[in-house]
Amino acid sequence: MITKAGIPPFVAKSNIDTPTKKEKYNNIAHDVRLQFKPNDIKYLIVESDNDINDLIHHLRNAKAHFDPSTIDRLSSRILTADQIRSDM
Repeated sequence: MITKAGIPPFVAKSNIDTPTKKEKYNNIAHDVRLQFKPNDIKYLIVESDNDINDLIHHLRNAKAHFDPSTIDRLSSRILTADQIRSDM
């Protein structure tokens, strides 16, 4: 089954194991976007504490159309991979 955008629901690794094969599927999916809203986001995961400020800066500047309370809520959902590893 192929979606309306012409994208198969699953692509076997053997179909994208070379740059040429992978480029074919990237070109098909080039204009397809996963749409979601800030309230859909449960977690924002960065590698370490050093990356948190960069993400908050990105949220404030690149996502300026979000109201300040949305930016604050998203900022509160930031976790680090280091935190997750230490909890295991």
